[in-house]
Amino acid sequence: MNEKRKCVKCNLLIDSDLDTCPYCGYPQNKEEDNKNREKIEIVESKKTTRNFNLFDFEQKDIRINVIKQIFLFITGWLGMTAISLLFQYISQTVSEPLFTNTRGIGLLNFIIYFILFGILSLICCTDIINLLPTFKKGKEFLTDLGYGGMLVCVSLIVNIFFNLIGKMFHLNVEENANESGIDSIVSIFPILSLIIFGIIGPICEEFTYRLGLFSLLKRANRILPYILTALIFGFIHFDFNCLTSGNGALIINEFLNLPSYLAAGLTLCFIYEKRGFGGSCVAHITNNVISIILTIFLGFLG
Repeated sequence: MNEKRKCVKCNLLIDSDLDTCPYCGYPQNKEEDNKNREKIEIVESKKTTRNFNLFDFEQKDIRINVIKQIFLFITGWLGMTAISLLFQYISQTVSEPLFTNTRGIGLLNFIIYFILFGILSLICCTDIINLLPTFKKGKEFLTDLGYGGMLVCVSLIVNIFFNLIGKMFHLNVEENANESGIDSIVSIFPILSLIIFGIIGPICEEFTYRLGLFSLLKRANRILPYILTALIFGFIHFDFNCLTSGNGALIINEFLNLPSYLAAGLTLCFIYEKRGFGGSCVAHITNNVISIILTIFLGFLG
């Protein structure tokens, strides 16, 4: 009768003269066993001691067709203006214009974003299967929320800094036209605003400026997409009507608010490159939802 011993891995009894465990297939040779154990320990050590690197861009952006990238950018960038002009033209043909007061402007914005979201989604309909996995779950989702918090902090710090610069020159920096307009709409339609400006709007902008413009420009260069995307993203929130108003204080106020949008644009590009489309969407949504909830809360207090 052969002498028995325990397998060095599964601990089941096996014949002592066997070189390999018949149950788990693990080698029983001590020298080979030590080598395997060392390999396992090295792998496990790498898994447990892997440090978080902010600038480790392992998450690659989704590369969709270049034609789609161009369409995404053009549709998102010019689509809002085109749809707005179309509905305003339609409203002027009826007896009473529909989009002249805050309530009407709010409804127009909601309609525009719904249509724009539908068009952008149709452009990427065949790429949805690749985009959905970029929306993480569990701890990874919490990480994306954390990046959203970082976006809030970056915008806030830049905003405070330029507010201080304004005060140095005895300027009272207030909300720009974009922010004050959204605040007015939120006060009338809080829930719809949370859905449209908090969720659908950010996704539309990520389709346009990150999946479209940033990825398109990144085909040629690494730095250029950051600069151009941030500039365009910043100036879409700039009220160009102030330049013809003749009101110097209003113009200065718009320019002092601009850097926070530029900083947000740069940060979102970084998050997109680091975390993918889903990560930048979650971060952008987090930023906007926090802003709208604060607006609603302050409105109740007021």
